[in-house]
Amino acid sequence: MCPYKIANTVIQTQPTAGKWIPREPLGIDGNGHAIYSSIREFEMVWDMVNLNTAHQLQDFYDTLSITGSVVVSLPLFNDLGPSTGTTYYDYTGCVLREPEFGQYFDYYRQDVRLLIVRIRT
Repeated sequence: MCPYKIANTVIQTQPTAGKWIPREPLGIDGNGHAIYSSIREFEMVWDMVNLNTAHQLQDFYDTLSITGSVVVSLPLFNDLGPSTGTTYYDYTGCVLREPEFGQYFDYYRQDVRLLIVRIRT
């Protein structure tokens, strides 16, 4: 099992949870079938991170938002997880949204979210 990574760097505190965001239909074709975008989104969530991890997440965004895209290691899309654990896959060409941070608690940030977009599966 490989951990979540951004730009081949392991995230210091692994997310509490992660999920593939359901796609909204772009429209309906002539046969009544929904038309979906070919790209997907994935959200990482942390209940609480220390300030070092918070800075790492913000630095990923600050550095990589300038260059455009990045490789992100995420759970393989539609992998139900074999009994040995989750399979991770390196998705290329991803874009990071700015991380969202909740309240401070001592030397920690609560309710942290990072959205990864433009994922081609």
